[in-house]
Amino acid sequence: MTFNAFQINDAHSLKIVDGNQSISTKLNGNSLPNDIVTLHDTMNLTFTSQTKGAQLQQTPLQGFQANYEILECGGMMNISGNVTTNPASQSNCIWIISFPPLKTGDVNIVQYSFVLNGTKYKAGSLELRDGPSVRNATINFGKVVLNKTSTVNLTRGDTLWVKYAADNESAMLMLNYTVYKCPKGALCANGICMHDDWKCNGENDCGDGSDEINCNIPPTQAPPEGSTGVSVGLFIGVLAIVVVLTVIVTVLAPKMWKRKRSAPYQEFHEADA
Repeated sequence: MTFNAFQINDAHSLKIVDGNQSISTKLNGNSLPNDIVTLHDTMNLTFTSQTKGAQLQQTPLQGFQANYEILECGGMMNISGNVTTNPASQSNCIWIISFPPLKTGDVNIVQYSFVLNGTKYKAGSLELRDGPSVRNATINFGKVVLNKTSTVNLTRGDTLWVKYAADNESAMLMLNYTVYKCPKGALCANGICMHDDWKCNGENDCGDGSDEINCNIPPTQAPPEGSTGVSVGLFIGVLAIVVVLTVIVTVLAPKMWKRKRSAPYQEFHEADA
């Protein structure tokens, strides 16, 4: 289940419970919730529009809009090891994988790679997103080469969204990862862990511009429009001066140097016989 719109009064709530109650959450406010994946075939949504004794807000609100998709496998996962899936016949699977911090208050960043072990892979059947929802940015992992580990990537946060549409002949997906604690000095202003290559690269990678603060890189000043940088007259003048100096150095300088050397010794020349 993915929410496309969500605006519910704080005095109201939307409660979501799946069939075996492995998922039970109550939502309100204006922020779009994360996607929800359940292994059960039933999901109950209960909207409570009035709370006893609460002061109701008179401003009309949007409510919520959600889309759902039927899956054959997947789920919400908090993991501490590698993730492996062996697809069954015509499987359409989505996992939302969280890598919780080891200590409360820490911010995690995840280095990960994947490998597809097998002999069959259909282009586009694997999709990764950097975050807990299909709304998050798609990760470009390049061309998939079977039985070879992909390029190592870093997440923006501590959650990956993974979708794999396969069949029983498709390659087995294995996700490898390492969790790192983000140093406090490397945090963006919005709490996201700042990657080393984000600082002062001219891009708003943090999302709030804090990675481009205090860069102190003076902008390159372009020459005035229509200017070639050096005027033709100035160029000719400089060229003439260079020619004159060359003549002086090559012709006159040796003679002057000879006179300078011989002048003190003129009186010692042998007289004619």
